[in-house]
Amino acid sequence: MKFAIDIENEEIKKKVIKNLQDKGHNIVDCIQDKSLNIGESHYKKALLTNITKPEIFLRFIYVKNNDERLEIFADENVLSKVMSFNFEALLEEFNLKQLFMKNGRELYLIKNIECASIIIRMTTSNIYNEEKIAKFLCDLIEMISSKSHKI
Repeated sequence: MKFAIDIENEEIKKKVIKNLQDKGHNIVDCIQDKSLNIGESHYKKALLTNITKPEIFLRFIYVKNNDERLEIFADENVLSKVMSFNFEALLEEFNLKQLFMKNGRELYLIKNIECASIIIRMTTSNIYNEEKIAKFLCDLIEMISSKSHKI
């Protein structure tokens, strides 16, 4: 399968790419030049993703502050697939207090990318373990992609 990923943290991105490539998947790295404004960056990410036609687009954002939460934005189809993921254990592992799952159909990337898309935003003041985050992202991608084959 082919996956498009947009992960700014270089270490997490490398771990996710290696893990997925070791399983025989192809990866499109959608990270853009940081000098672009957000509109141009999102436009180019959507364009690259649509041209390369992956099965899943994943964006991971880490924000350092005291909110201690995990937010997941996706369309209804993807949200229904991730509902069975063990988020309780994940929240406990990362010491997060809240989980928000929101319909992201109005967000530019989800609205304009022509494949299953998910945006994950982790907000915490804790020092995060890059290995554990990479594993979580890979497990989530694998779960979404395996369920998409059964539909």
